[in-house]
Amino acid sequence: VPAGTNDYNMVITRVFSAGREQSDMGEFTFEITKTYRGDMTKVGASVGVTGVMCTNDVFDNSEREVGYFNMIDATDLRLGYESENPEE
Repeated sequence: VPAGTNDYNMVITRVFSAGREQSDMGEFTFEITKTYRGDMTKVGASVGVTGVMCTNDVFDNSEREVGYFNMIDATDLRLGYESENPEE
């Protein structure tokens, strides 16, 4: 997150493999890269991020919006940690 902004940007690349040797398709792998772009806000004592998911079209290499996302960082809550700031 750039300092002084609420801008959020994350890029995830996943590699997939499928098929079998000696089959009509053979073995193959491919990768998909998605960019998550949005805005961060406070949700209670946690951080929330809302935005869009984009990927590049393999045929014309143009960026395409493929969905949206909402995330809330609840790691401390899930792990049972208390808030560092008792006033929150």
